[in-house]
Amino acid sequence: MKLSIIVPVYNAEAYLCRCLDSLLDQGFGEEDYEIICINDGSTDRSLEICEEYSQDHKQIKVITQDNQGVSAARNAGLDIAAGDMVCFVDSDDVIVANGLSDVLNCLEDGVDLVRFWCKFVIGSEDDVQYEGGNSYYHGDGLGFILKYGLCTFAVSYLYRKSFLDSHLLRFQHVKMAEDLLFVSTVLMNNPRMIATSFTIYYYYINPLSATTNRSKSHSKQCVNDMIRVFTELLEMSKSFNLDDDIKLRVQETLYGRTYNVVSRMMTADYTKNEYVNVVDKLRALCAVPIPASYSYGIKRKAINMVINSICESYLVYKSISYLYRHLFIPYVMPNIDRNK
Repeated sequence: MKLSIIVPVYNAEAYLCRCLDSLLDQGFGEEDYEIICINDGSTDRSLEICEEYSQDHKQIKVITQDNQGVSAARNAGLDIAAGDMVCFVDSDDVIVANGLSDVLNCLEDGVDLVRFWCKFVIGSEDDVQYEGGNSYYHGDGLGFILKYGLCTFAVSYLYRKSFLDSHLLRFQHVKMAEDLLFVSTVLMNNPRMIATSFTIYYYYINPLSATTNRSKSHSKQCVNDMIRVFTELLEMSKSFNLDDDIKLRVQETLYGRTYNVVSRMMTADYTKNEYVNVVDKLRALCAVPIPASYSYGIKRKAINMVINSICESYLVYKSISYLYRHLFIPYVMPNIDRNK
């Protein structure tokens, strides 16, 4: 079997058919691939929809488990996947027609990882237009990190199943940055890889989700998870005995992801003691202050100045976080073009 497509499903009845229809339109024969739907404790009609599709399409397999989160669902799919290659698709997203076939055609003997591109779509736009591409990198994972940094969107890759199994690579159970940790670990294990410019994955963003998942407790958990992931990334870079220039690229990734940490800090509404504890951990990881050498471009310099100011003064943190919660999240964030 060429490919296993792993689809975690949780309360996705509104868009699950759109996702599955796209996966059935990839130019493969029924025997060439499988679609593994992991029903992660859905309470809506998601399981019923999956089972209806599996009755009509023998390449669709359905597994049900108690709600454990996306990492556990992906791992459950990996444990039973029979394809030579595997990929992950979220249940609210789509793959363009024949996109996976085109990317799989780039696969060469001995290659363990193939990268492609995603396009972000705001709301429920259905204008999916295929954008062709070609391969722009042939080499190993460490060389890719050195040249392009840690490109860590888990749904942007085809993975050789035997490579993941031989290195015991699975997702860890964190609420935030599970992709960052998983893909970074894959790349640091130095697979032979190809990167392509095919844009085949359409990642749908609910403009309201920025406000629905911003509770104080959830934000605090996300910050704790990000700090844990940062710590593990730095420890991995040491244990893999990476060259200094690659370690620098890993550190630069932390600077970029510090934006996400500070974003969650501003909705966590920390007390002063909590704030000091978090900032001290970020400083110990050298995630802040973000150095001037990473501040290229006027926009990046301005953002980094704000982040550094937030992490230097509790008063600044409280003031900016108030504006962030009441102005930026409801009025600005839903309209940000994430493709730029």
